[in-house]
Amino acid sequence: NPDRNIFRARAGFNAPDGTNENADDQGVVGRPTQTTQSTGPGRDTYAGFNTLLIAVSVPATLLRGTATAANANGNLLGLNGVTQRRRQQIFRRDGQVVGAGPYVTVDREGLPLVNNGLIPPPRKDEYNGATTLDDANGRFRADLITSLNNFGTNEASRNMLLGMIQENGDILRLNLTVPNTGPGGGNNTSGGPANMGGRRLSDDVADATFTLINNGTALGDFVDRNDAPFRDVFPFVAFPIQPNPKGINNPDTRIRL
Repeated sequence: NPDRNIFRARAGFNAPDGTNENADDQGVVGRPTQTTQSTGPGRDTYAGFNTLLIAVSVPATLLRGTATAANANGNLLGLNGVTQRRRQQIFRRDGQVVGAGPYVTVDREGLPLVNNGLIPPPRKDEYNGATTLDDANGRFRADLITSLNNFGTNEASRNMLLGMIQENGDILRLNLTVPNTGPGGGNNTSGGPANMGGRRLSDDVADATFTLINNGTALGDFVDRNDAPFRDVFPFVAFPIQPNPKGINNPDTRIRL
């Protein structure tokens, strides 16, 4: 959880009934919902749980694009991922899923925390189904500005963020020439998303995003590392968390499953 004292209690972190300070409010982003100030430590909600990962290793030579005036050597890439299904989809009694018609986008992945943090809940599904061209054409610009204003983001920081997440689309950008070195999949300061070096496992994008919203003054979520060490070989993620041995019921997060 970010420091609510810095965000001046204007971030919508309560559940609709006001009981859960770790859940997003279902109203307008940045709406005042409570006055309890958080000073840390943060709660790593995912600690102790496994997540599903699909990792693909692709040689950089296969990703390099055609050289253009704006991209001399074809080393600059723009990436966004989408999840699609058929427009008409039926779940059969036997568990099979069948569909017909064109594929439609139901989710997309681009820059971190844009939809989760800045798009108001009534438009989140609409944002997930939209395109990066919709972003650039300003479909959600007014919502982004309202959210940033509610968080107290000044004009200079707001314009910088809009240039990153809206004006050219909500797209991850990668420069194939930016080096990535260090343990755990990379941790060199000359790499990472700030230098178009890709988003590494150890990059704390939540802290970076909160700091940008907070006009460049450092602001974090009080969760600064993974609960298990990353590996130094592809795909770099930590080893899966194993169940407790039979008959052992340790009081850790695994018992919540």
